[in-house]
Amino acid sequence: MSLMLFGILSASPNQCIDIYNDCYDANPYDEETQAFYYLGNVNGCKASKKVCSELQVNQVSMNQIYSFFSKVILSTVTVLLFNCIDTHKNNFTNNFDKYVFDLPSIKVDKFDIYINDESINTIHSNINNTVSDKIFFIDHSNWTLYMAKKDGTILDRAGGIGRGPGEFSVINDLHVYEEDKVLQVLDKRSKRFTYYNFEADSLEFLHTISLPNYGGLRLQNLYGIKGMHVGVFHQLEQSGGDVSKNRVKVFSLNNSFTTKEEFFDVEGSELIETQLNGNKFFTENLFGNETVWNFSDGKLFFGNAENLNFKVISIENREISEINIPEIPDNLNNQLATEYVLSKYSMFFTQYPEYEKYFKERKFLPFYSSIYARGDFLYIPLTKYRNEKSFILRYNLELEQMEKIETPSNFFMKGVNDNGIYGITVEDDSGELNVSILEFN
Repeated sequence: MSLMLFGILSASPNQCIDIYNDCYDANPYDEETQAFYYLGNVNGCKASKKVCSELQVNQVSMNQIYSFFSKVILSTVTVLLFNCIDTHKNNFTNNFDKYVFDLPSIKVDKFDIYINDESINTIHSNINNTVSDKIFFIDHSNWTLYMAKKDGTILDRAGGIGRGPGEFSVINDLHVYEEDKVLQVLDKRSKRFTYYNFEADSLEFLHTISLPNYGGLRLQNLYGIKGMHVGVFHQLEQSGGDVSKNRVKVFSLNNSFTTKEEFFDVEGSELIETQLNGNKFFTENLFGNETVWNFSDGKLFFGNAENLNFKVISIENREISEINIPEIPDNLNNQLATEYVLSKYSMFFTQYPEYEKYFKERKFLPFYSSIYARGDFLYIPLTKYRNEKSFILRYNLELEQMEKIETPSNFFMKGVNDNGIYGITVEDDSGELNVSILEFN
């Protein structure tokens, strides 16, 4: 998700990679507001460079490090509690650890897909394998879009840097409409969407949609079904010159893609007040509860990471339902999590002491940074261990049953298809990204 389509990766001494293109996600309509809200593109990149330098990962291409405010810290923090689990002695730091440990497990087989093409420099973490026999990924050194088979064979490529038809200033998101065999590509910097047909194993350019000016609304993505389109927006509500609320809103869109009618409004991610060069601004709290969503089968699934309760919107009839997963223990903060984060990101906390104070005082940690829906299941990645295995929760919407999927520590989920989970694997030595699939047994 762009910040607003959040990804899930973490930083370690061996890696510092992007999960969100904040540096390339300038507000298409109000640069000043965007800079105020997100620390600013350039300064976000500088912060990333400082953090990655501290982690001694200078060998990783800075093209991969777009913004520290991609929730790098949050991705590490959310499951630090799991680092304290000894699965042999069954010692747990809190009840949530034990809850996850006791869940029934789903077995998966991991397959790595190696793209053998010397022209590709750096694979971006934003991939799409919704159609199981095709993988869409990006070389973010030149914003070229690729389509490959599961064996790594390149089928076609498109795009590249530019502002002409089929070219990109940045690629923020890839979304696949399976039934129509259409790929939707979001470029926030150029304020437009580009569409390709991929039915014939090629990327056939269809058309480009230029976005209108949405004023105080900041478009995060749009989705279509049966000729209807909706947009997901962020909006800051000001009070006396200070940000008082961060909202996520869904609007229906007319044929010119201007807003038509608002039909969903929910609290957005937590904000924190901080300082940059003596100026006050608000940004999303790196340790706060994040509001995220996923579009699947004509429905938008919304959740906030403070709990495992979700709202589901049917785009076609605008009906809103709720998913309330019961008996979930709190995700408690603890001394080990605090010590690890303060140590690993000491340079950042030195520059922004308000974050250190906030994190020390925070009682609960967020549960997740993204969600994915497919068929009867909702998938909730619990972010990462430092050096151990990780977990993805899978909730059966029909049977109301929870299970867990154990994943390698260097695997980061990016989506799900009928055959399994797909994502990227970060090579420990080089920090390079490879596409990986966890197929269900």
